[in-house]
Amino acid sequence: RTTENAAKLSSFLINKKYLMYMLKSPGIRKQFMSKFNQIAQPKLALKRIDTTIFPLSPLKEQERIVKKLKN
Repeated sequence: RTTENAAKLSSFLINKKYLMYMLKSPGIRKQFMSKFNQIAQPKLALKRIDTTIFPLSPLKEQERIVKKLKN
């Protein structure tokens, strides 16, 4: 069972390293930081993540990007 702050990603053609690099990228981090609810403990609800712009390249391109970023 998931809550408003947890989700399971499945059936996506995504390279795990690509996802890691994208989530650490300044553009994505800036989007997330602008959506935090900071009343007490900062949280990022799924309804806020839903509006995040995320570049999802084709799988072969993701692999090429990861290879380039590793070097």
